[in-house]
Amino acid sequence: MAFHSDQTLPTMRVARRIIAGLLLLAVVIGLARVGRFVHAQPAQSASLHASDWQAISELLPPNQQAYLKASNTNLGDLFSSSVAIDGNTIAIGAPNESSSATGINGNQQDNSVISSGAVYIFVRTGTTWSQQAYIKASNPDFNDLFGHSVALSGNTLVVGAVNESSEATGINGNQTDNSAMNAGAVYVFVRSGTTWSQQSYLKASNAEAFDQFGWIVALDGNTLAVGANLESSNATGVNGNQADNNAVRSGAAYIFVRTGTTWSQQAYLKASNTEANDNFAMALDLSGDRLVVGAVNEDSAATGINGDQSNNDAASAGAAYVFVRSGTTWSQQAYLKASNTEANDFFGESVTIDDSTVAVGAWWEDSSATGVNGDQNNNNTTFSGAAYVYSFDGMSWSQQAYIKASNTDTENYFGHALVLRGDRLIVSAYADDSAAIGINGDQQNADAGGSGAAFVFARVGTVWSQQHYLKASNTGVEDTFGYTMATDGLSLVVGARYEDSNATGIDGNQADNSADLSGAAYVFSLAQSVAYLPLVFKRMTTLIATINPNTIPIRPITVQGETFLSSSFILPSDLPATGTYYLSASPTSVMPSLVDDAVVLSANSTQIFRHEYSTPNSAIVTVPYATLAPYAGQSITVQFNDVYGSVVQASPMYLIWVP
Repeated sequence: MAFHSDQTLPTMRVARRIIAGLLLLAVVIGLARVGRFVHAQPAQSASLHASDWQAISELLPPNQQAYLKASNTNLGDLFSSSVAIDGNTIAIGAPNESSSATGINGNQQDNSVISSGAVYIFVRTGTTWSQQAYIKASNPDFNDLFGHSVALSGNTLVVGAVNESSEATGINGNQTDNSAMNAGAVYVFVRSGTTWSQQSYLKASNAEAFDQFGWIVALDGNTLAVGANLESSNATGVNGNQADNNAVRSGAAYIFVRTGTTWSQQAYLKASNTEANDNFAMALDLSGDRLVVGAVNEDSAATGINGDQSNNDAASAGAAYVFVRSGTTWSQQAYLKASNTEANDFFGESVTIDDSTVAVGAWWEDSSATGVNGDQNNNNTTFSGAAYVYSFDGMSWSQQAYIKASNTDTENYFGHALVLRGDRLIVSAYADDSAAIGINGDQQNADAGGSGAAFVFARVGTVWSQQHYLKASNTGVEDTFGYTMATDGLSLVVGARYEDSNATGIDGNQADNSADLSGAAYVFSLAQSVAYLPLVFKRMTTLIATINPNTIPIRPITVQGETFLSSSFILPSDLPATGTYYLSASPTSVMPSLVDDAVVLSANSTQIFRHEYSTPNSAIVTVPYATLAPYAGQSITVQFNDVYGSVVQASPMYLIWVP
């Protein structure tokens, strides 16, 4: 946690500060009764520092706040193919919705324009969500897929229609000329009070058939980034020649800015190593003056930062590009590759940025590692997927973490979507197979193939660890929960575009699966202000010792009974007599750990504790206070031992204390 060092417990003075602050907090918030969560913003006391608040907030588990469906649910609409959130507003796209309505709140029941697409706006009052608007393009047409992408910032909504076919270019051109099939368009809407209206109709400056402008959109204030992943110019870098179409499906990104109510194009961006079929701008995200763009089919075999872009020995390995703006001028700052680049990993399928941190998903990466910074080179789990975190120190970019699911499995597609805010990263695996429901359920139950899951990771300093495992409240086979996600840091929206219920609106009947592929979205609260006091103490976790920070991948034994890890730590001298001590796979929360086959703690060459796991099953392991107390202030030796032969493996392991 933020209020302790890596190896020692908080001092009694710090502990008293935290307790005093929490007691004051309970009074200020006015907790109504034991067991009830409070969702108001916490009032920060003088006794609690900002870092304390962050640590406490991150340790409280998310809770599902709402189950959202379209107001005109229909089979095959794919509601939640795109999602966005900003504060108390959510936008959800249903690109296969088929009404012929135009503009705002038109007739939802006329399904005469197949796959024209729609977007639904939901707003929250307190903890209650309601639909505020039903939004259509000003020129809906067959198969335009309006709602394929959405972005929200304040009172502005941006919607992409990737198959819109007008030949217009630039701002507010002729929408009725359908001579450029699937060129794509973007629509900007604004809200005044509770009323939405269209502000602008945007096209690429070089609009052409099949470019799919609007495949992805990102909005931050008055700056908009739009991807056209099938654009075909051979230009490189910033503001090159848009008219040379010698690099088919190379892809491009477009930057627009707003002054008052008027939009204009600021930049036309291409990769520094543009090549045909790279699909640059398949994914992009924007944070202030920094943009990250993914090129999922880029082919170089480079690894890490700013490697050799011209070596095309790893087909569809993928890459990501970081651009920065100075004044009104954009330039490329970094070229990012995976640390374990391989062909067909599709690194760059998803990207996210928040200030000086970038995360990139490679949804076809194949390693069998689990957790954080495991073995990247074991390719025994096909299409399991991975995520990579990069940080900028003011001078250069470097990779900070390599992240895998806690239940890595074949064809789970971990990393297909990811979102980052502050020190929290959420990564989805939309084909995760577990039949668990809700928060932190059984990850090993594979009875719901393709149901999907989301994994919440948190960073303390520079160390990432998994905190939570999220599933839908109505987990179903092939629902693809996690296909899309969005967060503003306080709430998380997860889309399941293949969900099948016939419900409409908010919190309807989730069990009626009579509307195949209608789609649903789930809203989770990430920032509980604080629970009642006993829950806070239960969830506050103190790291006592790092035993093994990395996953030890499965391998054959060298000799039966071998010790395959040995480490030591100094046990603090001020061990609390209350609370519980755990051998956890996470330094910040109680998470099942694994050693194949046994973990042994020793002091003064004498065994003081041993736990044998029922391998290959992980377990929540507690260490009695009475076992540790006699050795406070002394060195403790830890060994991971084989018992039964065959193979050895282990999860990360930390000794933690929970009050």
